[in-house]
This record gives sequence, structure tokens and C-alpha cells, in this order.
Amino acid sequence: MKRLRLPLFALLAFCMGLAACDKTAEEQVTLSGTYKGTFERRGLQQTKKAAVSLTFAGNSWEGSTDTPQYPALCNGKFLLTVNQVKFSNACTWPVNLDGSLILSGDYALQFSGEVITLTKVYKSGERDIYSLTKQ
Repeated sequence: MKRLRLPLFALLAFCMGLAACDKTAEEQVTLSGTYKGTFERRGLQQTKKAAVSLTFAGNSWEGSTDTPQYPALCNGKFLLTVNQVKFSNACTWPVNLDGSLILSGDYALQFSGEVITLTKVYKSGERDIYSLTKQ
């Protein structure tokens, strides 16, 4: 019976360690500070790039672009999960603006060191891609 206790205890400790690692990985997913890079819409039409900057603090964001309303950045709130960011935009935009250019809704999130990629795919096949580096 004593021989069985040690392997059982080791197995239990190993499983608890795996569970703790998963929880730690989720807790480390944060967006904080300023990220600069590019925005581009890929798909049906010719690709056009713009230089963008997004700053995250708490659950708020603020953004700017070198091309007026491409994309439509201002400020708002965001909710972060392990691989997704949900943006809300607090600004009022002109009615003739393509509403899909407003930073809002769900974006897939990928981390690669100091670089993040935010991607939104549309039914038309177009996709919005923010490629940003932490400053």
C-alpha cells in the first residue's frame, strides 16, 4: 500500500501543477501601454495601409491614425480574453462613414513577443488586420 501512495501523490501533484500553469497563462494576457504599427483591410479591393497607434489603460483604449477615418479610431472600452478582444467605440461618426472601419466588435488576438495582431474577418472575405508593436 505504501508503494502505491508515492506514485499516486506524484500524479496528483503533476495534475495540480498543470492546472496552475493554465491559470497563470490566462492571467498573463494583458494589454497595457502604447502599441504602434499598421492597419490594413485585405480582401476584395486593393489593400491600403495606414499607420496607427493604440493606447490601453485599464479597460479603456484610445487610438489615432495618419489617415483620416481609416480606420475610424477614437476611444472607448475593451474586454480582453485569452485570444480575443471586444472593443466598444465611444465616439460619434458621420453617417457617410463606412461603419465597418470603426474599431468596435470582436477581434482575434495573437501575441508574438512584443507584437500583437488584431484580426476581424467579414462574411465578404475581407479582413481587417492591426499589426502593432509595444512601445
